[in-house]
Amino acid sequence: MIYTGERPSPYVVTRTASGDYRLRLKGGRRTTEITARQLAGLRDGKDTIVDTGDGAPMIAAYATLDHAPLDVRTAALAILRSPHPRVRRDVTFAGRPAIEIFASAKRFGIEYTYYVAPHTFAPLGLVFHFAGSVTTLRYTMFRTLTLTAAHRAVVTLEGAHPAARIDSSPADYRAASARLLP
Repeated sequence: MIYTGERPSPYVVTRTASGDYRLRLKGGRRTTEITARQLAGLRDGKDTIVDTGDGAPMIAAYATLDHAPLDVRTAALAILRSPHPRVRRDVTFAGRPAIEIFASAKRFGIEYTYYVAPHTFAPLGLVFHFAGSVTTLRYTMFRTLTLTAAHRAVVTLEGAHPAARIDSSPADYRAASARLLP
């Protein structure tokens, strides 16, 4: 069984005088008023929090979000093709000289930073900032593979386990996380 999903963002909820609730991401300053129904959706995993980029969290139905595995090639190309990427040549990444390419999708509160080797432009890493969390992918080896079933089995979880059932239910993901990471 392969469970897909994401851990919920840490948030703080306070009750307002009107009976609604005020939601704030931990570490964030801006708040958003939400209803009891939205709070219930957050707690049961039907809804999730999306940072809009201006610091105010937004509630979105979990089922409406893209649950495809992270495609780092597509993410890197999106950074390179973004309208105003910031490029710095005087940085290091994982102790190696690097070129840093930064792009931001303010509407969704996502920031991407892509690092490449200065002379070969081989990828060194990709860093995502989203909803108060940071994900860093570091490439210790880089090879271009032809698209074959054998290579797919090496680089994807689904390819390595073709008979596994994919479960995208948020509730099942939380239950599996609780069992595996008590």
